[in-house]
Amino acid sequence: MANNKPNAKNKRKNQVLYELIKNSKRSDHEIAKVIGISQPTVTRLRSQLEKEGQIQEYTTIPNLTSIGYSIMAIFLMKYKANGKRAKEITEEMGNGNSLFASRAQGMGKNAILIALFKNYGEYAEYLNNLSSKYDDIVEEYDSMLVDLNGPIIKSLSLRNLVENIQK
Repeated sequence: MANNKPNAKNKRKNQVLYELIKNSKRSDHEIAKVIGISQPTVTRLRSQLEKEGQIQEYTTIPNLTSIGYSIMAIFLMKYKANGKRAKEITEEMGNGNSLFASRAQGMGKNAILIALFKNYGEYAEYLNNLSSKYDDIVEEYDSMLVDLNGPIIKSLSLRNLVENIQK
């Protein structure tokens, strides 16, 4: 029978990962003190996490309005997912203003795109370009706009993910 319990090494790797998710700016020395292992062990585990692809990048989550964005748009699309044109729209969805783009399932759609815009005019121009450029393969789309200057219930943060995992 297989043992599904994480071994000590995986547990330590997860602890390092969770501490980095909470604050990727922390030094290996600081993380070592919190977890209770040596700094060289943290450095080695961090390196392994990077090589394994569990850490994809270190980045800052800025206040989006402070860098000029006022709208977040969430697009749900249904498009013909085969052929050269499908590859083109997939690449287009991953460019420019997009935060996240993926094939998806549900609500009769097969793609999702989350993108940022400085104003409504920029959003409308993007939508018009997408509609006219890919009208032969986009069958339908819906979008939802989030006013980034309005009340935000919970800001974008992966810290919440760690809190949920560690429950």
